Amino acid sequence: MKINKNQALYKALPGSWITYSDSQGSDYKYACQVISWNHTKVNGINEEMLKNDITRRIKSFVAAGGEADDNLSPESIESFAFVEPSLIEDIPDIVCKINPNTFYCEKCGKVHYLPNATSSPKCPKCNIKMKQLGMVYGCECGYAEGVKPPTKEELFYHSKDKDSQFKFYTLKGAKREMELMCPVCKKKLFPSNATDHRLFSSQSGSLVNLFNEKYSQALSTYKTDAELLMLAKWYGIITNEEFHSILDNPKTFFEPKTKDVNDPEVLMMAKAFGFSPEEVIERLSANEGDVLSIGKIKREIDNNIPMSKLGEKLKIITSDLIEYDTLKYAKSVISLDSAIAKGKAVGTIIDDNDVYEILNKMSISNIQVSEAVQIVNYAYGFTRMRSCPDAENMSRPLKIKGFGGKAYTTILETEGILVEFDMLKIFKWLVDNGLVSKEIELTNKEEAKIWFLENVNLESITHFSTISGQGDNRITKALYSLLHTISHMMIISAGKHSGLSRDSISELIFPETCSIFIYPTTSEGVTLGSISGMFETELLIFLEDALKDNEVCTFDPVCSTNQNGACVACTYLSEVNCTHFNKDLSRSYLYGGTIKINDDEIKIKKGFWK
Repeated sequence: MKINKNQALYKALPGSWITYSDSQGSDYKYACQVISWNHTKVNGINEEMLKNDITRRIKSFVAAGGEADDNLSPESIESFAFVEPSLIEDIPDIVCKINPNTFYCEKCGKVHYLPNATSSPKCPKCNIKMKQLGMVYGCECGYAEGVKPPTKEELFYHSKDKDSQFKFYTLKGAKREMELMCPVCKKKLFPSNATDHRLFSSQSGSLVNLFNEKYSQALSTYKTDAELLMLAKWYGIITNEEFHSILDNPKTFFEPKTKDVNDPEVLMMAKAFGFSPEEVIERLSANEGDVLSIGKIKREIDNNIPMSKLGEKLKIITSDLIEYDTLKYAKSVISLDSAIAKGKAVGTIIDDNDVYEILNKMSISNIQVSEAVQIVNYAYGFTRMRSCPDAENMSRPLKIKGFGGKAYTTILETEGILVEFDMLKIFKWLVDNGLVSKEIELTNKEEAKIWFLENVNLESITHFSTISGQGDNRITKALYSLLHTISHMMIISAGKHSGLSRDSISELIFPETCSIFIYPTTSEGVTLGSISGMFETELLIFLEDALKDNEVCTFDPVCSTNQNGACVACTYLSEVNCTHFNKDLSRSYLYGGTIKINDDEIKIKKGFWK
């Protein structure tokens, strides 16, 4: 079976079911279960960031009412191996076995269970090739197994009689239901088609790969201090140029040499100037106040945001900032000015002001294409029958199972559109809708950066459940939902104008920086330059479509009133492409309305795009 690495990550992981043919040109396909990958270690990724992200996802899964097995404990995640297919010639990358091993003859109907079959055998009576009974039992506890005859008696299966499907028959015509008591949780199970997507839901994530090797090494060596360096860059305490200069000689910055009273240099200066060694050290320390060092960075950050407020938030905040920064300063960038110039050259833009006007309406402060970006896609576990836990609708917890200390990983080199929104306009929108007190005033972007850091609770943004809108968390919920909805609007628009399917475009959301990144998940799209081509030649119509063509849904007024302004016809994407399982979405954030989920109700009097 031939399948590319990215497809394998979602469709052919250990524990899943796929189909294959035993010979070229054969129309007959077997259902088989993936047993393992022939794999090798992935190099060039920041494993620490990936482990932190997986830990956050597991916590989110459990908080939503699910359970995680021992392979996904904090201790197991800490020792995870990140692997990818070996791609060794003449050695299969994906190891499978035929399952179910139950076959039947289409002529006589006789059922045969052959646990060691490697191909479809012939019926002993009719001498014709039997067919595989391609059905599988699956359970939310993670157990799954191919259909087997429930008894040792002679059984028959009538495939052409639709009323008799999912049933075996004895020689005398007595029915034997296809059912199985789950050996793990004792739930009664009924079969599904082996290719039913519910039998295996990959639990996976995506992170921007940190291509800056020097900063990656600094993170590994200096941990929290290196994270603070990124925070300092975001707050303008250091410039991008100073950031890279520090990384050229990190030891001097992170490990400034301290003076001692017995230091020969100190003793020499004391003798020359007539001071005591202690006085020399004091004067030297005073003169070092303006020297760029980690100590100075910490003091500057503390003056803006008391470090005591950061605590455990620092790792989450800087993780988002690192991804955003990597995209912002990508190896290759197509700027807004360049896109406008190209659009004017091909005649899709007549006047620059048309673009700036619509950017102003959408409150976009910057938009660019970031090229040659690496996205690390990884799968750390799987569920069966459902992809997302829902505590309110579960009779028992949905269980996520790990891959025995491994995370299956691929690196996708892609391009995408980074969209940054005006933080002051978002703040004003929050004030206008009563989500923030009118007594609070922000006058510049620097103040806005500090305010968003203090008021956005990244820890409350879970992957598997809606974000709580209670108390102070209403700001976080409204901000994330706004950015998430806009991201989907832009993905839908890009799907119309880039030549890519909307289901092959994914997203990353960065609430702390009020920005989003949409990118194709297929290497074929990148080869064609679909996103960059659209950005350079269809920028204006892409933006107009995202702004104007999504205000009304095909299913309005039902969608607006009963579905919170979000449904398959207007905002939903494939769950594989949505970073938040199509939760916390509503056109009401953009155009006005009321969003009511469980006990949370947010009234948007003024839509962000109205």
